[in-house]
Amino acid sequence: MGTVWRLTSFELQKVYRRRGFRFSLCLLLLLNIFFLWYTNLGNGSAPELSSYKMFTEDIKEMTEEEKDAFVSGLKEKTDGLSFVARILSMQESEVGQFFAEQEMTERPGVFEKYYDIYAAGDYLRYTSSLELESVFVNEMYEEEKQVANYSEYLESVQRQKDLLFGISIFAPQDADSFASRNLQKSADDHGALSADGIKWTPSKAVCSSMENVWTDIILLLHSFLFVGSLITEEKQKRLLYITRSTKYESIPNIV
Repeated sequence: MGTVWRLTSFELQKVYRRRGFRFSLCLLLLLNIFFLWYTNLGNGSAPELSSYKMFTEDIKEMTEEEKDAFVSGLKEKTDGLSFVARILSMQESEVGQFFAEQEMTERPGVFEKYYDIYAAGDYLRYTSSLELESVFVNEMYEEEKQVANYSEYLESVQRQKDLLFGISIFAPQDADSFASRNLQKSADDHGALSADGIKWTPSKAVCSSMENVWTDIILLLHSFLFVGSLITEEKQKRLLYITRSTKYESIPNIV
């Protein structure tokens, strides 16, 4: 195993020490950064990157409990303002007035609580419209609640195991079945996890990088570039034959 690692390290150094390869690698990295920036430019239908930056600045000094209260308050306020906007839109027509009164009856006090804030018009913090603000706040709320409820999620995995083991196909007598072993393995893996020390921060940057198709393409180009550089060098030095693996790890005779 040590020999394999030494050979692998040698092959990596042989390629990555080449100035031309490092230049190409930097170029691919710059292209990746450019495409990440370009594909995340605001187009009026999604929150801009500045919204996430501003939000991150607002919560960076908060504890996890303060973050939870802050995001919940934003959610409640944004929902209330959206409710006011919807009621006012309904009241513009005679038919809509009936449905507006019905909704106000179902949610008493909400219209009165947020009408003055809506009328003042200075409620936007992270985006340029109430619709975008609602989309952004809902995204932050869902992310934060996933982290805040992580311990409950871990407990639910154990409860699900106990529940499913009561079903015939997962019963202890079928412990050797794939379904039973998979369920037990999943419960054991989650049982070693804990919510201690987990801190939440918006995941926009990580998700954009990992889910962007251009990042995948550039990673493939990097792999092709590495393999191509390695093969080209071996061919130029006429060493390609001895780099081929054989059944008994022997080197073929070269005439």
